[in-house]
Amino acid sequence: MYESSENMSSRKVARVERATVELRETRANLLEAAAKLIRISGVHSLTHAAIAAEAGVARQSVYRYFKDPEEVVVALAENLGVVVRDTFNTSFEDGGPDPLARTSKALASMLVSDSVLNKALYLSAPLLMAQGKSPVFPNEKNEEALGRQLEASGLAESSEGTDMLDIVGTYFYGLVYKWATGSKSDKEFCAAMGRLASDIAEVAAGRREG
Repeated sequence: MYESSENMSSRKVARVERATVELRETRANLLEAAAKLIRISGVHSLTHAAIAAEAGVARQSVYRYFKDPEEVVVALAENLGVVVRDTFNTSFEDGGPDPLARTSKALASMLVSDSVLNKALYLSAPLLMAQGKSPVFPNEKNEEALGRQLEASGLAESSEGTDMLDIVGTYFYGLVYKWATGSKSDKEFCAAMGRLASDIAEVAAGRREG
């Protein structure tokens, strides 16, 4: 008895779906293994052999997904970028007063929740971008949301939002850099991020008075 074309099609779709899930799970497993290695020994500890051993797979499996360790770091940085965007957008949409303060605290808490890994990924980003392997960090949509936050917080009028956005960006990335390079502890970084909104408010007030 011949199988109907409809049944064959359904089985083919099911096989493709299972294969897709398996590919995603394997890739996620490799990235988690790489993240563990970075937490223990840093980015420079990443090799195909080390990732394969940590993940419990053949070395060829790692090559199937990532041609070199830099691609692994880019993938991890992209994952971090997604979490940054989600944290940013969620904290902004939560409502309530002081959206900039709420967002900066949320971002600080998220970054220090996996401090060693996130520091390594942040410090690797410029090197990756110089090689044309750009990880996905906050983009134009985030900048637009931040501009809305500045206006909602009364820190900028729409006409001056771009200038204030540059100031906030410089201040924020300066704090993250100091934290990532060890100039600020996790506790000091979170405290400084908690003061970010009030510090920016002082800058905004000074600009208006001037």
